[in-house]
Amino acid sequence: MTGSDQAGDAARRHPAEDSDDVLSEAELVAAAVVACPDVAAMSAGPLGQYRSYLPGRSVPGVRIDDDHLIINVVARYGPALPELGSQLTAAITPILHGRRVTVTIDDIRVPGDEDPAADTNNTG
Repeated sequence: MTGSDQAGDAARRHPAEDSDDVLSEAELVAAAVVACPDVAAMSAGPLGQYRSYLPGRSVPGVRIDDDHLIINVVARYGPALPELGSQLTAAITPILHGRRVTVTIDDIRVPGDEDPAADTNNTG
């Protein structure tokens, strides 16, 4: 089984099947979101409250409940925000499992403002 087959299998399982799936699902969501061309970074929100906790680490910008997926991002400057919404919808639809989704754009990164240290409080 290839890595993409394994990721697809994990995305198709409902997180309630066992707790390890909930944790890996947050990582799958984050990977799908940051792969979108108009997403500059994930964001844990202004107070760091939007993250999923894993053993020894966390996934900023993703919070998963039984019926709700919350995603916080930093968008790239330029494209219209509805285009970003379309990208995110296409990226996360296979992972939703019938949950409703809330997407918050915490910031917009302009060209030349590529310093990841500026997002230390939000993405770490």
